[in-house]
Amino acid sequence: MPPVGFDAAGYRLGHGGGYEATRLDTIHPQPHDIPKDALATEAGLIWFERSTPNLVLPPP
Repeated sequence: MPPVGFDAAGYRLGHGGGYEATRLDTIHPQPHDIPKDALATEAGLIWFERSTPNLVLPPP
């Protein structure tokens, strides 16, 4: 299921149930939240780098 939103650190906000995912500055993760390694969006697959809070996109 796609997330409602996600941030640059790979944390997701909820399950979108088919809604378009929105990139946020931060979702203000809680201690129980676990960042994702990757997310699939309508624009493609997005990989997250754990050592930095920046998105790592695959080459075009």
